[in-house]
Amino acid sequence: MRTALSVRAYDANLQSTLPLMTETTVRDQVLRAVREMPSDVTFGEVMERVYMLQKIERGRQQIAAGQGIPHEEAKRQMKQWHE
Repeated sequence: MRTALSVRAYDANLQSTLPLMTETTVRDQVLRAVREMPSDVTFGEVMERVYMLQKIERGRQQIAAGQGIPHEEAKRQMKQWHE
């Protein structure tokens, strides 16, 4: 498994990938994500990244369809989880 530093680097790379998700094909998104990973990446890490990209895209589609919840409501729900 990667160190916390590597995970943060993945997150930084993801931020540069996010704006392009609706402008490119799924294939292009996956290839870009894999190219940005270190050469010693594992299959599991690649699968986690692809799954995360899919979940983000699904969330964006839900928001575009008006199925999201306001930020304040999300914060309220999260606060209840921690009680």
